[in-house]
Amino acid sequence: MADITNNGDVETPAKLPKLELDSVPVSSNLAHPFESFKSFKVKRILKENPENRVIVVEGSFSEDSSEDTSSVVLLEKTHFTEKEVHSILAENTAVECLFNNDVYYNLLCHPPTQFNGIKATVIHPATQKHIEKYSSRKSFLIEETSLIYQSVTLPHIRESKFDLQVS
Repeated sequence: MADITNNGDVETPAKLPKLELDSVPVSSNLAHPFESFKSFKVKRILKENPENRVIVVEGSFSEDSSEDTSSVVLLEKTHFTEKEVHSILAENTAVECLFNNDVYYNLLCHPPTQFNGIKATVIHPATQKHIEKYSSRKSFLIEETSLIYQSVTLPHIRESKFDLQVS
């Protein structure tokens, strides 16, 4: 954004230098307390979305000292890259025919395990607000007027604001 000086001249700010992200080593082995899901016990499915290939699960890790400690796990199938497609559509992918009709075939493919990655987001410990946020809810369509927004919606937004800061 340009600034105007006292004498009326327009002064453009200097560009910030580009950070060389390629020179910073990125580690995929970031520190975390989860070696596997061996001790995870599923309590219930909070939400499923087959179109987005996502499922959200509530559960707990059995090594937790408190049985009231809940966790939320979001499981999401990852997308394919062009490089992966070439490796998946190769002879080391097992194929099972589910259905065929004329020139159309539905196949169940079993690619090598390195292409079966699933992104997992773990919220641990999860609060009741986390569980509510990721639970399925019925949808309703409401026509909202300015008066309804000011008297109902805005007060609700202000009082249910999700904040981890202790006042």
